[in-house]
Amino acid sequence: SMHHDALILRALSRSLASRFAASSWKTYAGVSLDRVTYDHDSRSSLPPHGRHLSDNMGLCVDDEFMATCPREPCTLGSRNAHAEKLILNWLSSRVNISKWPPADGQMHTLHRFTFLSPCSGCIHFLESFLRLLREKGLMWRIRFVLGYSKEYTPWKPGTPLAQRKAPGPDETIPWLSNLQTYYPNFRVIKIS
Repeated sequence: SMHHDALILRALSRSLASRFAASSWKTYAGVSLDRVTYDHDSRSSLPPHGRHLSDNMGLCVDDEFMATCPREPCTLGSRNAHAEKLILNWLSSRVNISKWPPADGQMHTLHRFTFLSPCSGCIHFLESFLRLLREKGLMWRIRFVLGYSKEYTPWKPGTPLAQRKAPGPDETIPWLSNLQTYYPNFRVIKIS
């Protein structure tokens, strides 16, 4: 149910906020497969059953949970690694090597939380992932629920950068919501 989805996403949000509390760069994101919740309140940097990913930007726990946050803000000219893109790459690899969902014919749930709503580039990556699920014949076996806390605004209104850019930041939310029309098992929830 949508209420249960919101509870799972709020728990995931709190967990990520706790893990990445020291980060001033709020681009953290996490994903939970099959409603797995993970509590990051422990003081250890890594749980005994978890492992860091090779790029040191993520944490994988029992192949059912993954969290990531860029180490520092991207500066002009640097490679922009959005947290949600890293999550989608991890999920795509799980699907491509048939690690998830299990071959049991059952419906499975994927909850993904990102502090900021996806930017237009990340929405393209999201749609590519949804197409991958469709191509693999998995779209009807997976409920994908995306939650976010704050709308992504890539520039401040009224600045010279904002005047040169199009589309505006407020256009990404309708675009994201429109994906629900094409992918019926995909839902978007704003978490307060």
